[in-house]
Order: sequence, then C-alpha cells, then structure tokens
Amino acid sequence: MAVTRKTNAQYSAETQRKLLDAARRELARLGYAETATERIVALAGVTRGALYHHYAGKRELFEAVFEELSAEIAQRIERRAARAREPFAALVAGCEAWLDACLDPEVQQIALLDAPAVLGWRRWTEIDAQHGTGRLREGIDACLAAGVFTGVDALALTRLVAGALNEVALLLAAAPPKDAPKLRRDVGRTLRALLEGLRAT
Repeated sequence: MAVTRKTNAQYSAETQRKLLDAARRELARLGYAETATERIVALAGVTRGALYHHYAGKRELFEAVFEELSAEIAQRIERRAARAREPFAALVAGCEAWLDACLDPEVQQIALLDAPAVLGWRRWTEIDAQHGTGRLREGIDACLAAGVFTGVDALALTRLVAGALNEVALLLAAAPPKDAPKLRRDVGRTLRALLEGLRAT
C-alpha cells in the first residue's frame, strides 16, 4: 500500500491552522490580556518554536485571528444581502447581519473589545476597510446607481454609516446579556429609519 507523505507546505499549513484555532478559542474565552501563548501552543499540540516560526508573537497571532474572523463576518453579510431583491433591501440586510454578528460573544471579545486596543485604531480600521466597510461601500454604491439615494457622497455616507454601526456594535458588546436582544431590536429599527430618511422621494 502506498503511503502518502505530507509536504513541508502541508505541515506548515496544518500547524498554522492548529495555532489559529487554539488561539481563537482562548482569545474568545479569556480575552487578549489573559491569553497566554504557553496555553495556545499546548492546546494546538505544537512547540513554541512553531508558534514563533509563523508569528512574531501574540500580537501577530491575534491579528491573524482577527483578520480571519472579519472575513467570516463579511461572508455572513454578503450571504444575507444576496437574498435581497433590490439594492436598498440588500444594504439594510447587510447592516442587520453585522448587528446580529455583534451579539456573538466571540465577535464581541475579539473584534470589538480587544482588536481596537491591541492593534490600534489605524490598523483596526484598515482591516475593517478590507472586509466590513468595503462591503458597505459596495451596498451604498449600488443604491446610488439605482437612484435610491441622491445628492449624497458615497465615501462620506459610507464613513457616516460605518461610524454609526461601529458605535452601536460597541454598545451591544457592553450591554448585559439580558438587555442585548431588546437593544439589538431598538438599534435595528433606528438604523432602518435613518437609512429610509436618505431615500429619494
């Protein structure tokens, strides 16, 4: 029977996957400050040398986890928006998908509470621009092209809506669990009313 041998690239990819999975679990559970690299490598079943071969340290590993999580959230937003029948409904659906994601404890801890502090505002917004804000701009551009919005600047509107979404995301992350569902509904209704107010008459 032939034995299939793994290549160095396959071993490397598997090691990275183990590190990312272990780090993500610990970061979501404990937060950045309380997560120890010793615990991550133990859970991943790899050596500290393997960790430092792929990442310069805990901060770089955290950034990789955050980027992966951000991409997953963007995919959720895209799937929700794709089910809508017209641009405005797609834009609202995408915003709603982001708000729903903000109820996830993993998203709250990693993306909302730790990422701005660990990576700094500039890097946090750069990663967000690659994923969430980029999708938001596409939705706003589609609404402008369809004549849903008129007389507004796409970049300015994207920044305004993104700023509002990030603020309410932090609000949801800080809310007691028992209050979060009602707050989420209130935020959703208010956001929709704001976007409705921009529609061309």
